[in-house]
Amino acid sequence: MDFHECFKCVLIFLISMSRYLTDPQSTLEAMLRGRVFALPGHIQAVYVQNILKLFTHILTRTEEQQDIERMNKVIMH
Repeated sequence: MDFHECFKCVLIFLISMSRYLTDPQSTLEAMLRGRVFALPGHIQAVYVQNILKLFTHILTRTEEQQDIERMNKVIMH
């Protein structure tokens, strides 16, 4: 297994455990700053998919808490 395949596995694991992250928004922001274009296409696809999953998780959590201010901050950031 090469580096890129290992990275793909780590991404999938990280997002599957997103409910245990203490600050998922910081994780999302870090992922958005990443240099995704240097990765092979199939890894980029997994990366973007996991960004969307984490974004959805954050919005779902803020909606459940009825934290409209934070939800707007996440969307507008």
